[in-house]
Amino acid sequence: MLDDDSAKLVDTPNDDVFAVQNGQASLANEHYVSRVTGFETVLALAIEGGHDIAMLRDSGGDDELFADGDQAVVAGDGYVYRAKHFEDVVLEASGGYNTATVFDTTGADEFDAHPGDVTMRSEGRSVRLINVDEVRAVSSSGGRDVARLYDSTADDEYSTSPRESVMQGVDYRHVARDFAITRAYATGGDDAAEVIDAQGTAEDYVRLAWLYDFDQLAERDSDDDQSTPYETAVDEVMQFYWR
Repeated sequence: MLDDDSAKLVDTPNDDVFAVQNGQASLANEHYVSRVTGFETVLALAIEGGHDIAMLRDSGGDDELFADGDQAVVAGDGYVYRAKHFEDVVLEASGGYNTATVFDTTGADEFDAHPGDVTMRSEGRSVRLINVDEVRAVSSSGGRDVARLYDSTADDEYSTSPRESVMQGVDYRHVARDFAITRAYATGGDDAAEVIDAQGTAEDYVRLAWLYDFDQLAERDSDDDQSTPYETAVDEVMQFYWR
């Protein structure tokens, strides 16, 4: 049940777009538009069919986004916008320090993270994050999920361990947690990678990490503060396994 400061918008059988910005929310297609203004909480439901898209904007302050296979929620000081059952969700941040947590589906998901442009996609569903400072993607619902983490043109740092991989640099931090396969790409700058607690071989692995073209590479155990550098850089690709 919605309180007095809440609004609910429901789609049509056509292709609809739910858009929010600066305290105003609308649900529209080529035949109609429904618009609400000044509500603290807005719920949009895509339940009548069509290919529906949610276009969300931040407040300009510090905002948070949560997305799973069923819904996306963006919240900040004094507002919450929720989009449920939309095929595609796009969130664009314009200011403040913004964070996002995105979960997988039960199918095979792909997480592609470039500085300033991140997408989690599966069959029939995608979540795209533009200019979000910190993004955390979690693989917890099954399927053979793949994460691809890309660097910036500046100097970046990458680390990978039994449960998560992190790529970070100026103005961004991307985390992939519990993905079966992670690929990390160094394409510019002087990039450094650290591998933590690597073990085993390709047989019966739980996680596999691929590293491409890093300038510096080191390996360490999680209970050891000191890492051991490799004598050479990752000229092309190296593989690491965890059981």
